[in-house]
Amino acid sequence: MLNMADISKEGVALRLAELVNDKGITQEELGAAADKTKQAGAAWLKTGRIHNSNLQKVADRYGYSFLWLLTEEGPKYQVHDIAHAQAVIARRKGQGEVHEPAGAGYRLPPDELALLGKYRRLLPGQKKVAQTVVDALDKSDMKTGNDG
Repeated sequence: MLNMADISKEGVALRLAELVNDKGITQEELGAAADKTKQAGAAWLKTGRIHNSNLQKVADRYGYSFLWLLTEEGPKYQVHDIAHAQAVIARRKGQGEVHEPAGAGYRLPPDELALLGKYRRLLPGQKKVAQTVVDALDKSDMKTGNDG
């Protein structure tokens, strides 16, 4: 079980600020992610005091890991629920530190990671076809002004 006494509120505030900066969102949008007000979003950024259920909603809305937002442990984008976060922390306490892979830093969102995994399993000729399809989609989006 997560021991909330071990959680740094300042750290939570810093990671929420990083999310806001990365996503280019406002305090109002941060609060709205958890069905709260702009004032709530501003308070979370200032104090780091946010209820776990609200932090989970923010994590889900923006594709961030609940565990990472709460503790800075684990992948930035891959953990999506409190129960999984609790299991990771329990394992870490029982078996030593959980380390990020070499070159840790920016983390791909889960959908992009899955797509990359599929691409890496393709044969060289299939990769050329995939690149041609992506290039065609990219050109089509530029003509229509669709950005995804």
